[in-house]
Amino acid sequence: MVFTARGCSACETTDEDLHFVLKDCLEPVLMFDTNPSSREIYVDNVLHSIARCLLPHPDVTPDIILEYMTSISWTRQEHLHLLSELDLDYEWACDQHWCACYFSLEVLPKNGFTDLENAGKTIAPLVVKLLRKIWEQLYRGIQRISTSTFPTSNLCLAELLKLREFLQAELARFSGEDADIEGRCNYYDDGEPKDVFRVASNTLDKAIQDSYLVWSVPLALDPRYKLRYIEFSFQRAFGSEETGEYVLEVTTKINKLYAHYTKEYGRITTEDQPDGSNAMMDMDTTSADPWEQAWNNHRRSQDIMDAQVNSCYPETKTELDRYLQDPLALETKDFDILNWWKVHSSEYPMVARMARDALAMPTCSKLSSDQLAQIRSILRRYSKKPFGERYTSSE
Repeated sequence: MVFTARGCSACETTDEDLHFVLKDCLEPVLMFDTNPSSREIYVDNVLHSIARCLLPHPDVTPDIILEYMTSISWTRQEHLHLLSELDLDYEWACDQHWCACYFSLEVLPKNGFTDLENAGKTIAPLVVKLLRKIWEQLYRGIQRISTSTFPTSNLCLAELLKLREFLQAELARFSGEDADIEGRCNYYDDGEPKDVFRVASNTLDKAIQDSYLVWSVPLALDPRYKLRYIEFSFQRAFGSEETGEYVLEVTTKINKLYAHYTKEYGRITTEDQPDGSNAMMDMDTTSADPWEQAWNNHRRSQDIMDAQVNSCYPETKTELDRYLQDPLALETKDFDILNWWKVHSSEYPMVARMARDALAMPTCSKLSSDQLAQIRSILRRYSKKPFGERYTSSE
């Protein structure tokens, strides 16, 4: 069995009318001054476009990768079993040519193929290794934001920025100590591998610039991250000089959004006062991921500073100020953002309304049947059910 997009048709899971309804419903509420295109809105489109940047000339891939795949005598069942073990979705190989190539590069080493050379075209082992690493990051990122079991709009900006750091690190390594292999690699007809990887990195940077204001809203409304994670992420990605401008724009956007909600829904009052139930608990800061380790260290020091500021000006804070300045929620493996907002909706009633809408933003251009059912349910019951009951798991 050859993993190729030719001759296969994607499963028909996209509901275009539903996407237009969602965009019409949510974009005015989020007050986008300059609406990005649907291609930029949907993060899976962004990640797919970056992955396609790494594809070689179309004549090269069949000669090298797919011809090796046809030489393997495995049965269809054996291939599907291996894909299952590798957590790879066969339908993606039918729908995306880069997925077909990536899956093949994952499967070939399992059958003893390490050096890929044919018809004078060579994929150097280093390039194979790098392609597998980058495509895996992209594939897993799409998996994470495509899940139908919980909202993912709050994860999109973080995924894009983590991927940027990964690409920058790999590009620097490839252009440095491993640059000597490029003269022996003619995998790309239009340039050297480092130039192709740089194009992919630039494509990602443009996508971040075009959409970071969109995805900053749900990220800031994730109680584990708020504006602190946005500031941390941009400083790590772009340096201190540019971070201030990014954070100012995001802060302005969120404050405008809060003012819009206050005007639209009126002032929500509650006798419930903060009871400390959202206070940050101590956590294990040990992490194998350098990004996560740096964030854990940053948030601990930031909470101490914020606690000192909050104690000085308690009477001047709006509900949004309180939410943003209160300690971050505890990061746990099975953190349930919907349940958190259900529990704390009386503490931050207006911000909870904002979170309800922001977390409903679709992240994928192709939704599963479960996701379509959930979103239809959201639209039907948008104003009929309490916030905590808006999302229901598909049975």
